[in-house]
Amino acid sequence: MRALAALFDDGLPVPSDGDPLPPLWHWAALARWASSSQTGSDGHPHRDGFLPPGILPRRMFAGGEIRYHGDCIIGSTVRRESRVASITEKQGRSGLLQWWR
Repeated sequence: MRALAALFDDGLPVPSDGDPLPPLWHWAALARWASSSQTGSDGHPHRDGFLPPGILPRRMFAGGEIRYHGDCIIGSTVRRESRVASITEKQGRSGLLQWWR
């Protein structure tokens, strides 16, 4: 938390155990960082079972949805849930595209 607070340098107190995690800090606090050997040529982690197998060699993150069901309290146990609701294929100028929702 100190490192992230120092990065923002906004003068606010550093959150600690028992405090609510500030909005969107979960991107850093709950991240699953892959080592370089575990990433593909596009820089994303290898598909590990969560993502369906794909035929396309490149991926990019283009959006998502976050639902908060209450405060995420620092030091507490949390559950993180992700899902793919649908995959739509489209033809673009550079070839086949897949939109994952």
